[in-house]
Amino acid sequence: MEEVVSGPKWVLGGFLFFSVCNQLLRLAVPPTAKATAAQAWKWKNTAVSLVHSLVTGLWSLYW
Repeated sequence: MEEVVSGPKWVLGGFLFFSVCNQLLRLAVPPTAKATAAQAWKWKNTAVSLVHSLVTGLWSLYW
């Protein structure tokens, strides 16, 4: 198995990817979750966590 390369470009890439996910998911908050700012934040945070789980799960199968 080849060595996993890590470094600033992976960190920056991950930061940018999840920043974009965060902004896009802000648009997808359902109306029922917009009653309060805390509810909207919680929904968006849960959705970003789901995306993170999918990415890391697929990554673990790859490596």
